[in-house]
Amino acid sequence: CTRVEDFLFVGGVAVAQNLELLKGVGITHILNCAGLSSENFFPESFQYTTLYLNDAASEDITCHVYRVVRLIQAVKQTGGKILVHCHQGVSRSCAFCIAFLIHDYSLSYEDAFLRVKERRGICNPNAGFAAQLMTWSKNLEAYKQVRLILTR
Repeated sequence: CTRVEDFLFVGGVAVAQNLELLKGVGITHILNCAGLSSENFFPESFQYTTLYLNDAASEDITCHVYRVVRLIQAVKQTGGKILVHCHQGVSRSCAFCIAFLIHDYSLSYEDAFLRVKERRGICNPNAGFAAQLMTWSKNLEAYKQVRLILTR
Protein backbone atom coordinates (compact mmCIF):
# COMPACT_ATOMS: atom_id res chain seq x y z
CA CYS A 1 0.00 0.00 0.00
CA THR A 2 1.64 3.21 -1.18
CA ARG A 3 0.64 6.67 0.05
CA VAL A 4 0.44 9.18 -2.82
CA GLU A 5 -1.19 11.87 -0.67
CA ASP A 6 -2.45 11.76 2.92
CA PHE A 7 -5.88 10.70 1.64
CA LEU A 8 -4.85 8.80 -1.54
CA PHE A 9 -3.27 5.36 -1.62
CA VAL A 10 -2.44 3.03 -4.51
CA GLY A 11 -1.83 -0.69 -4.57
CA GLY A 12 -2.63 -4.07 -6.03
CA VAL A 13 -5.06 -6.82 -5.21
CA ALA A 14 -2.81 -8.14 -2.42
CA VAL A 15 -3.41 -4.90 -0.52
CA ALA A 16 -7.11 -4.84 -1.41
CA GLN A 17 -7.64 -8.19 0.31
CA ASN A 18 -5.68 -7.33 3.47
CA LEU A 19 -8.36 -6.11 5.88
CA GLU A 20 -5.94 -5.50 8.74
CA LEU A 21 -3.69 -3.31 6.58
CA LEU A 22 -6.59 -1.34 5.10
CA LYS A 23 -8.08 -0.62 8.51
CA GLY A 24 -4.65 0.18 9.95
CA VAL A 25 -4.06 2.84 7.30
CA GLY A 26 -7.57 4.21 7.82
CA ILE A 27 -8.97 3.46 4.37
CA THR A 28 -12.67 4.37 4.08
CA HIS A 29 -13.21 3.99 0.32
CA ILE A 30 -11.84 1.66 -2.33
CA LEU A 31 -11.74 2.24 -6.08
CA ASN A 32 -11.37 -1.18 -7.71
CA CYS A 33 -10.05 -0.58 -11.25
CA ALA A 34 -9.89 -4.33 -11.95
CA GLY A 35 -13.50 -5.38 -11.50
CA LEU A 36 -13.17 -7.94 -14.29
CA SER A 37 -10.66 -9.97 -12.26
CA SER A 38 -10.86 -8.72 -8.67
CA GLU A 39 -13.84 -8.85 -6.36
CA ASN A 40 -14.75 -6.26 -3.75
CA PHE A 41 -13.45 -8.21 -0.77
CA PHE A 42 -14.95 -6.30 2.17
CA PRO A 43 -18.18 -4.54 1.09
CA GLU A 44 -19.33 -4.36 4.72
CA SER A 45 -16.21 -2.41 5.74
CA PHE A 46 -15.56 0.04 2.89
CA GLN A 47 -17.42 2.06 0.28
CA TYR A 48 -16.53 0.58 -3.10
CA THR A 49 -16.57 1.99 -6.59
CA THR A 50 -15.76 -0.55 -9.28
CA LEU A 51 -14.47 -0.04 -12.81
CA TYR A 52 -14.38 -2.99 -15.20
CA LEU A 53 -11.20 -2.19 -17.10
CA ASN A 54 -8.61 -4.31 -18.86
CA ASP A 55 -4.97 -3.29 -18.65
CA ALA A 56 -4.84 -2.87 -22.42
CA ALA A 57 -3.53 0.08 -24.41
CA SER A 58 -6.81 0.08 -26.38
CA GLU A 59 -8.95 0.48 -23.23
CA ASP A 60 -10.57 3.94 -22.99
CA ILE A 61 -10.00 5.37 -19.52
CA THR A 62 -10.79 9.01 -20.32
CA CYS A 63 -14.53 8.37 -20.03
CA HIS A 64 -13.95 7.49 -16.36
CA VAL A 65 -11.48 10.21 -15.38
CA TYR A 66 -13.90 12.90 -14.18
CA ARG A 67 -15.95 10.39 -12.18
CA VAL A 68 -12.77 9.15 -10.48
CA VAL A 69 -11.52 12.70 -9.82
CA ARG A 70 -14.89 13.64 -8.25
CA LEU A 71 -14.79 10.49 -6.11
CA ILE A 72 -11.29 11.22 -4.81
CA GLN A 73 -12.22 14.88 -4.17
CA ALA A 74 -15.30 13.80 -2.20
CA VAL A 75 -13.28 11.36 -0.09
CA LYS A 76 -10.71 14.07 0.62
CA GLN A 77 -13.38 16.64 1.55
CA THR A 78 -15.05 14.27 4.01
CA GLY A 79 -11.76 13.41 5.71
CA GLY A 80 -11.68 9.88 4.33
CA LYS A 81 -8.91 7.87 2.72
CA ILE A 82 -9.16 6.01 -0.57
CA LEU A 83 -7.25 3.06 -1.95
CA VAL A 84 -7.11 2.98 -5.75
CA HIS A 85 -6.19 -0.54 -6.81
CA CYS A 86 -5.87 -2.77 -9.83
CA HIS A 87 -4.27 -6.20 -10.13
CA GLN A 88 -0.66 -5.25 -9.39
CA GLY A 89 -0.90 -1.53 -8.67
CA VAL A 90 1.19 -0.68 -11.72
CA SER A 91 -0.93 0.60 -14.62
CA ARG A 92 -4.67 1.20 -14.16
CA SER A 93 -4.58 2.38 -10.54
CA CYS A 94 -1.52 4.56 -11.07
CA ALA A 95 -3.10 6.10 -14.18
CA PHE A 96 -6.08 7.32 -12.14
CA CYS A 97 -3.86 8.66 -9.36
CA ILE A 98 -1.91 10.57 -12.02
CA ALA A 99 -5.18 11.92 -13.47
CA PHE A 100 -6.23 13.20 -10.05
CA LEU A 101 -2.90 15.00 -9.56
CA ILE A 102 -3.14 16.54 -13.04
CA HIS A 103 -6.66 17.79 -12.34
CA ASP A 104 -6.42 18.98 -8.75
CA TYR A 105 -2.81 20.19 -8.63
CA SER A 106 -2.57 21.50 -12.21
CA LEU A 107 0.42 19.26 -12.93
CA SER A 108 1.56 18.15 -16.35
CA TYR A 109 1.34 14.45 -17.13
CA GLU A 110 5.09 14.15 -16.70
CA ASP A 111 5.15 15.88 -13.30
CA ALA A 112 2.17 13.89 -12.02
CA PHE A 113 3.72 10.64 -13.26
CA LEU A 114 7.02 11.42 -11.55
CA ARG A 115 5.23 12.30 -8.31
CA VAL A 116 3.48 8.93 -8.22
CA LYS A 117 6.61 7.09 -9.44
CA GLU A 118 8.68 8.64 -6.61
CA ARG A 119 6.32 7.07 -4.12
CA ARG A 120 5.53 3.85 -6.00
CA GLY A 121 8.55 2.76 -7.98
CA ILE A 122 6.61 0.21 -10.03
CA CYS A 123 4.19 2.88 -11.34
CA ASN A 124 4.00 2.30 -15.09
CA PRO A 125 0.72 3.06 -16.88
CA ASN A 126 0.58 1.28 -20.23
CA ALA A 127 1.35 3.34 -23.34
CA GLY A 128 -2.32 3.75 -24.24
CA PHE A 129 -3.24 5.08 -20.79
CA ALA A 130 -0.24 7.42 -20.81
CA ALA A 131 -1.13 8.81 -24.24
CA GLN A 132 -4.77 9.28 -23.22
CA LEU A 133 -3.79 11.14 -20.05
CA MET A 134 -1.31 13.34 -21.93
CA THR A 135 -4.05 14.35 -24.38
CA TRP A 136 -6.60 14.77 -21.58
CA SER A 137 -4.23 17.00 -19.58
CA LYS A 138 -3.63 19.23 -22.61
CA ASN A 139 -7.38 19.49 -23.22
CA LEU A 140 -7.94 20.27 -19.54
CA GLU A 141 -5.35 23.06 -19.68
CA ALA A 142 -6.90 24.47 -22.86
CA TYR A 143 -10.33 24.41 -21.22
CA LYS A 144 -8.98 26.32 -18.20
CA GLN A 145 -7.43 28.93 -20.52
CA VAL A 146 -10.70 29.38 -22.41
CA ARG A 147 -12.59 29.82 -19.13
CA LEU A 148 -10.10 32.50 -18.06
CA ILE A 149 -10.58 34.37 -21.32
CA LEU A 150 -14.38 34.13 -21.15
CA THR A 151 -14.53 35.41 -17.57
CA ARG A 152 -12.56 38.58 -18.28
